[in-house]
Amino acid sequence: MLQHCNTMEIKQLTQRGLERRLKRRLTSRLQKFAVITTPGFEPVTREEIESVVNPSGFRLENGILEFEAPFDAVYRLNLHLRTASRILLRIDSFTARSYPELFNKLHRIPWELHTGFHPDIGFVVSSRSSRMHHTGTLCKTVFDAINDYMVRMGVKKTCVKTSPHTVFVRMHEDRCTLSMDTTGPLLYKRGYRPNIAGAPLRETTAAALLIASHWERYEVIADPCCGSGGIIIEALRMASGIPPGSRRDFAFTSWPAYSVPHWNHCRKIALQEGTGRSVRLFAGDINEKAITSIERNLSSVSDPEVAIHSEVRCADCLEFNRDGAYGRNGLLISNLPFGKRISVDGGIRHFHRSLGVALRKHCAGWSFGFLVADPQFERQSGLKCTTALVFRNGGIPVRFVTGKIPG
Repeated sequence: MLQHCNTMEIKQLTQRGLERRLKRRLTSRLQKFAVITTPGFEPVTREEIESVVNPSGFRLENGILEFEAPFDAVYRLNLHLRTASRILLRIDSFTARSYPELFNKLHRIPWELHTGFHPDIGFVVSSRSSRMHHTGTLCKTVFDAINDYMVRMGVKKTCVKTSPHTVFVRMHEDRCTLSMDTTGPLLYKRGYRPNIAGAPLRETTAAALLIASHWERYEVIADPCCGSGGIIIEALRMASGIPPGSRRDFAFTSWPAYSVPHWNHCRKIALQEGTGRSVRLFAGDINEKAITSIERNLSSVSDPEVAIHSEVRCADCLEFNRDGAYGRNGLLISNLPFGKRISVDGGIRHFHRSLGVALRKHCAGWSFGFLVADPQFERQSGLKCTTALVFRNGGIPVRFVTGKIPG
């Protein structure tokens, strides 16, 4: 049985005492954050972070961006980041080669700052290349240490599967890294788009594609293979200046350090600064069910105070702009069919050849950004491309290629 360390007895925790500790040891100090993003999105996500807060000491890992910032960055990061998946607040990191050592080092952490009087706590545990590799035993050890620490303050904890107070425990090569989840459900869950068509893009992915293609340079943005409309809906929200986190809740709102007035102020400022842009949006798909879905989704997202013209049409993507109705200077951006949706040899390459012909005929002078899985896309389509992003979508290696359609 684990023996707790010889820590001196701590007086019972009071609300006033907790508030003093929070101010002295958490909210008034720089904190270390870890922003989780899709591997391959790091440059785009870093650009977003730097536009929202003033980070220092950046360190990039595969899909993880670590930096220091004031504690109140937790509000702005969750509210504004479009391409991140989750935001963690780092608690501590140390070496531990046995369960008693882990227990004792956990017992030195001021857990009242992170869990307060909240009755339950959850865990996400992973272990790799470490002596302690059994995640169930790791979870029990961490919970026992936290509960023992907090019971001495008069606060008993319960371990539950899901909690707004979730501790991420990562063991890697005998080093334990502890973090608090600030986000809750992943950030791609914006709180809208209930109607989903086949093979939808996550909102975070759609945002990354738009940012990488410099969407703000264009007066017309068109997705003629829209599916459930993730790209166009995200373009609408970006053009409207609507913060991506304005319609949802976050884990940090249950924290002892959470300030309701400060959160309301952050949201108010964000909505005031979100000036709308004049842009014309087009979403098309040959599937009538997809068109019905995007029409419903757009109606749930649209802001009546922002005048953005959007058109949805059931049409073949190869016929887009055949009559020149959308001009000669816009952005074509699509998640082109791949994977199980269409065969490679018999279908996808024929489609890419037909697409290249149609674009040169109807959309000369337009810029494009296409999400593709076929390494021969450039050769088959005849389009000159620059690879902007490389990542995995639904487990499939993909590229986001950009360029200009020759006139």
